[in-house]
Amino acid sequence: MDTCIRGTVPKIYTKKGDKGMTSLYNGKRVGKNNYIVHTLGKLDEFNVRIGAIKILLGNETDIYKQLEEVQHNSMRMSSVIATPGSKKIEIKDDLEKKLEDLINYYSSKLPPLRNFVLPGGNETSIRAHFARVQARECERFISGLHEPNPKIQKYFNRMSDYLFVLARWFSKNDDIHK
Repeated sequence: MDTCIRGTVPKIYTKKGDKGMTSLYNGKRVGKNNYIVHTLGKLDEFNVRIGAIKILLGNETDIYKQLEEVQHNSMRMSSVIATPGSKKIEIKDDLEKKLEDLINYYSSKLPPLRNFVLPGGNETSIRAHFARVQARECERFISGLHEPNPKIQKYFNRMSDYLFVLARWFSKNDDIHK
């Protein structure tokens, strides 16, 4: 079942975008080829990739809960990007630190890296690698925004590292995460 953040969407279709225009969250109309819209699309793809990992995990696992938080953070960051200049939506200061703590935790449980890692291993691992690549793409798009948010940039920079470590974790624990 899909999970909703909050609120109600009265109608799925509005017909307002039929001519190639869309509205940002602040109401400003822009072309669907606008850079902000492309960036939001990349974050949307990222969120789907995280959801694809979650479906392979039990929803009571720590990693499932971590990834659920990642999705909520990503949605909040999308709202910030879609509302240029607004100060109403805040991004917490410690999000990249939380990721660093998780990276350090999982890394401490893994053998040291001695060579490059070829993506693969198992389904959960490869999905984590796909999400890692998507996080890097998000980071590149975010960096190209007119006024990139430094908190969002740092978060996605750490995110790709977190997902890399998770991919290794899933490969190591193949018998648990198939």
